[in-house]
Amino acid sequence: TQFYIYTHHALNSFSSALRKNAIDNFDIIFCPGPHHVSEVKVLEKFYNLPSKHLVETGYVKVDMLIEKYNYFKKQQINKTDTELILIAPVWGKHGIIEMGKGISIIESLISQRYSVVLRPHPETYKHSPEKIAEIAEKYKHHKQFALEKNITDDSSLFSSKALVTDWSGIAWEYALALKKPILFIDTPQRINNEDYHKLPIRSFEENMREKCGRIWDGKSPIADLINSNMNSSLITSDYVFNVSKSSKIAAEYIVNLAND
Repeated sequence: TQFYIYTHHALNSFSSALRKNAIDNFDIIFCPGPHHVSEVKVLEKFYNLPSKHLVETGYVKVDMLIEKYNYFKKQQINKTDTELILIAPVWGKHGIIEMGKGISIIESLISQRYSVVLRPHPETYKHSPEKIAEIAEKYKHHKQFALEKNITDDSSLFSSKALVTDWSGIAWEYALALKKPILFIDTPQRINNEDYHKLPIRSFEENMREKCGRIWDGKSPIADLINSNMNSSLITSDYVFNVSKSSKIAAEYIVNLAND
């Protein structure tokens, strides 16, 4: 017997972040959080699909970030937080970089005496390299700016004071693993399912925006916002299954399935 298992690579909603029918032909869905369980059931009912087996696995990226950030903080004893802001947008026509908002946001942050790291999505490098090149050229000699090309390096997440983003899934990792402030630029939501607005569901992204960040106009002073500890009281396990154990849960499930 063959089983097809879907494992999600972000905490974003199945209903909005994935294309219509993206998970229809999987037998088993590994669900990072409670919202994924409820969403699959809504999609099955809406599209009249057979029930899938839903496994409450959790989300390995959150687990890894929590573990690495705890180690990072232990190495930073007696060091003060740098006044660094990380900009990490989604890719696509409604992303901060693609919409041409990058330079004005960087200018605002630098004028407020913050250092800035811009972390474009790899797909932005593929589809809009000229937009990144324009920013890189403008700030190539600026001591307060750095362009981060290696998104496997998490050091900028750990050392930054706050995150500026749009609808990128990095926001939920930043909030739930690091508990640090998020400033959202109010761009149109990235919807990949044309039926999304017909579904009787509101995306995780929309719900979480209200809980773990503030809409920022890209120019107002941000000191009060990022010093507010807005996400310090978030309880990660309210949104993600099996915190610190997701890899073990998923691996054991696959092994048991193979043995059966």
